[in-house]
This record gives sequence, C-alpha cells and structure tokens, in this order.
Amino acid sequence: MINFVCFIITPSLLIAWLVSEFKTASRSIRCTLGLLAILSSCFGVAQVTGFAVRLQYNAWYSGAYKTLLDATVDKLKSGESEDVLQELRIMQKKFHPQYESRANFDELARDTAIRIRADK
Repeated sequence: MINFVCFIITPSLLIAWLVSEFKTASRSIRCTLGLLAILSSCFGVAQVTGFAVRLQYNAWYSGAYKTLLDATVDKLKSGESEDVLQELRIMQKKFHPQYESRANFDELARDTAIRIRADK
C-alpha cells in the first residue's frame, strides 16, 4: 500500500498538478491538486527515507551476524563447542535489545567473534 502511494499516486498527482497549471482555468482545481501533490510528496519522502533506513539496518545486522556465524561455525567444526558456548553465553548476558536502540549488536558480535576465533 505504501509503495503504491509513493510510486504511483505521488507522481500522478505531480503530473496532474503540472497539467492543470496550463490546461485548467479553475483556480480551485489547481490549488487542490497542488496541495495534494505537495502533501503526498512529503509523505512519499518520509516513506522512502524510512525504507532506506530499514535497508541500512538490514545490512548492518546481516554483516555483524555473518561475522559471528562464520567464527562460530569454524570453531564448531574444529570440535571446540564448549568454548563457543561459553562465548555465546557471555554475549547473551551483554545483549539487551530495546525498541529504540540496536544494543551495540555489531560490537558485541565482532568482539564475540574475535574471542571465539582466538586460540585458548
């Protein structure tokens, strides 16, 4: 639904407003289309920005998780499951996600991966 608004309705309103400026004598139609085009543009910009932020977060979490997963799999293959489990428990105690923050997941994942990869 939001994509429909951003990519169909907003450009359509902008084009209709532009056409009405040259083809329509009615001031109320021009003003209404202009107002709707401006409002939908603001809404569209907010939606596109939110989408870009979500993509950034997805890339951010994916990179951190891949680092941790690679280190975990490597150590499990070498038979050091207790070391891996110990480090993951430490990470679990430090990880406190909240809706307004990412709980430094990238740092926790990177540090845990470094400790898992380290030879003891």
